[in-house]
Amino acid sequence: TNSAGTGYTSGDQCELVSSGTGSGASVNIIVTAGEIVGFGLNLVPGNGYSIGEIVTINCGSNPNSGDYSVSSIEDQNTVTVINTGSETVDLSHIFLTLSDTGTKAQGTPFTPFVNHYSGPNLFLFPGEQLSTDAFPLDPTTHGFAIGDDPDRAFLAIYDYNDAKTVTVT
Repeated sequence: TNSAGTGYTSGDQCELVSSGTGSGASVNIIVTAGEIVGFGLNLVPGNGYSIGEIVTINCGSNPNSGDYSVSSIEDQNTVTVINTGSETVDLSHIFLTLSDTGTKAQGTPFTPFVNHYSGPNLFLFPGEQLSTDAFPLDPTTHGFAIGDDPDRAFLAIYDYNDAKTVTVT
């Protein structure tokens, strides 16, 4: 912390204004008596920020005097899926679960693949491969915090066309 600033409101989502070339990041702030004392769980990642760079916490109408040094940069994640089978797969039927083989921790299945993909394809044809957009880890969505480092992804494909109706009595 270089300066906690004044006039901030707890819970606001505020832009990180770069002193260099960074852009796009924002954080949820925790405030006591108008000064920033911490950050909440809602981090929106950006690009171009550097370790040691000073960022100003900009919440719009506030004095914008809260300055912080960037102490670490967490990487973004991408998952590439290759269709080695003979069937075409609807992207909305692909579910992924991340895990860490070192700690044997398993994340939360995140659904579907298309929530992390913005390309034009709706299907994955045999022999094709697609990658997700770069995304930060989120404990609620993925079961891992942004600083964790899962090293494996489990893929499940559900074929809703072959679903059978079951009656439980």
